[in-house]
Amino acid sequence: MNRYFVLSFLLVIFVSLSLNSQGISYKPTNESYDLNWEKPDLRSQTHQSILYEHSEEFNYFEAVNDSSYFALTNSSTFKNAVVKLFTEKRNNSRFYFRKKQFPNYFDEKPLTTKLEVKLYCGNDFAGNDEDRYFFPYYGFNLNGYLTRRFLFYADFWSGHYFGDRDFAEQAELINSWTQNSDDGKQIFLDNARGKMLYYPMDFWSVAIGRGKYEIGNNIGGSIILSDNCVDYGYFSTKFDFEKFYVHFLHGSLIADSTLTGEKDYPDKYLATHKFGWKPSQKLELFWGEHVVYGAQAINPSYLIPFTYWRGTEHNLSDRDNVLIYFGTNYTSNKSLFYFNYIFDELSFSKLTESSWMNKYAIQTGISTYLSDTIRLTGEFTAVRPWIYTHESLHGKFSNYGRSLGFPDGTNLIQYAMECSWNIKDNLNIVTHASYTRQGSVGNNFAINYNDRPSDTVHWLEGSITDTAKTILIVDWQPLSHHRFRTSLISTRIAENDIEHELMLSYQVQY
Repeated sequence: MNRYFVLSFLLVIFVSLSLNSQGISYKPTNESYDLNWEKPDLRSQTHQSILYEHSEEFNYFEAVNDSSYFALTNSSTFKNAVVKLFTEKRNNSRFYFRKKQFPNYFDEKPLTTKLEVKLYCGNDFAGNDEDRYFFPYYGFNLNGYLTRRFLFYADFWSGHYFGDRDFAEQAELINSWTQNSDDGKQIFLDNARGKMLYYPMDFWSVAIGRGKYEIGNNIGGSIILSDNCVDYGYFSTKFDFEKFYVHFLHGSLIADSTLTGEKDYPDKYLATHKFGWKPSQKLELFWGEHVVYGAQAINPSYLIPFTYWRGTEHNLSDRDNVLIYFGTNYTSNKSLFYFNYIFDELSFSKLTESSWMNKYAIQTGISTYLSDTIRLTGEFTAVRPWIYTHESLHGKFSNYGRSLGFPDGTNLIQYAMECSWNIKDNLNIVTHASYTRQGSVGNNFAINYNDRPSDTVHWLEGSITDTAKTILIVDWQPLSHHRFRTSLISTRIAENDIEHELMLSYQVQY
């Protein structure tokens, strides 16, 4: 076993046990708070690494008393802490603080403060027919609230890849800048995310943070806004009423390449707003816009959530990249029907002429519970060429070399199916299968659309590549603080042989 992983594991366990607040008696309530700016009801569960997952949902806790002492106070308390680490089936936090002080201005109830800290470490092992790598890591997570009006969280992890370097560079966690060891055999990687959110009123929240989000139900990746990218800093606000909502976010991105040299990136920003209407509990309709712009300071014109940005962009010399999207979700009994649509330029007069300007994407699917534990989803996605491209470095619908749109690219059609089976509360199996046909023309966001070979383009223009993929994920949490995940991905591209990739992921959190 890798020495780095063993030392990280022992350090996390020692510090966690030392901070173990044995003297605090508390219990979780049925209340929870969700800091997500945007979260689909349905999203794929096929990420290989446990570390890739991230949640902004936390529970309220009620403390019985505020006394505490360290687990290392004596041998008895230390022994009890060790036993709980390897046997406990209840998800308790290891360091917990709560204090009642003075009346709350908002609801005249006692002020409640909560802080929860968790340490974790883990290891990912991946291998294919020829190569393999390891990724040991460690990190911490903290979250809490003040008066239940000011909410916050922070998460940090750090680790390194060793093994086959070329194979490790394809890992899904590597989506930004990395640092190499002196001998070039190891890749060091770390990341931090967090958020501070405040509720001035029950229907209004404002936040500043670092993370990434997704718009639109999907199992193969969102065509509207994908989270398959590096985290980015942002500030956001939400107005949530009973049947209507307005969500706004302004993020700071990194261009895909530099202007003149290393780290000389032009300024790049993403502004997005989403309007939603829920006429009934079953039906939701939404509409919104993205603006990707840069090489300038933050533009106040794109900070107004309630206006029409396409008109604004035209008045600003038509130099920015505006995409418009809309969709619908309908729930009936145990089934969910969803439809997502996004377009850039769209010339209705040239729809029958296969103009390159008809840049749009369609995604639709239906998901149903076959039983209380089995959910089956079918999905169809079609993406026209050139949709996420732009002529400028700062105008592409991307962040640091990763698309913010459909993860598999453009100029394609894809059929996907996914089945999730919750065998037990702590055991879940996911199977995913997809078949993709993709043309070679205009199929990448990084291409400058001024380099197009023609002003006309057809579906699946160019050489066609067929890709079939199956994914099997087994997620098991035998104890409260220990979690295992096994994933097997089989891919066949064109007439090539089938390639297999296996990953074993383990994490302990305390």
